[in-house]
Amino acid sequence: MKRIAVFAAAVTLLLILAAGFFAWPAIRFLHSLNVQMKTGQKHMDSITESDVPVWTSRTETLLKNYGTQTAERHSLEAQSVPADLQKLGILRVDIYDSNTVGYLWLGGMDHTYLEIQRADGSNFIFTAHYNDKSNRVIWPKN
Repeated sequence: MKRIAVFAAAVTLLLILAAGFFAWPAIRFLHSLNVQMKTGQKHMDSITESDVPVWTSRTETLLKNYGTQTAERHSLEAQSVPADLQKLGILRVDIYDSNTVGYLWLGGMDHTYLEIQRADGSNFIFTAHYNDKSNRVIWPKN
């Protein structure tokens, strides 16, 4: 009877270890998504008035090049994202149309990105998209 209990305990322990072994990559992946999302949220919340000209200039440059692209929607994937944006954790830059650029921290299951849209002439609207259900206009300040 004691041998059966020891055997059952050993099998149970092995099953727990095996489940952990297979679950660990998924747990790490979900954690990395959460970290990437929080990085984007933190940066978007920290944008100040002095940062606006830098983001506006970057966006204007990308929008000037939009008309030269053959695709309707153009993306700069991670390998072509400028180094200064990579340091912020930005994985991709999407040029949605001739007036809108998205700086993406997280895509796929959920989306975390800064959308900068030319409203008219030299005025831009900055919208922080924290996830698929939550966003707010961060510039101009209301």
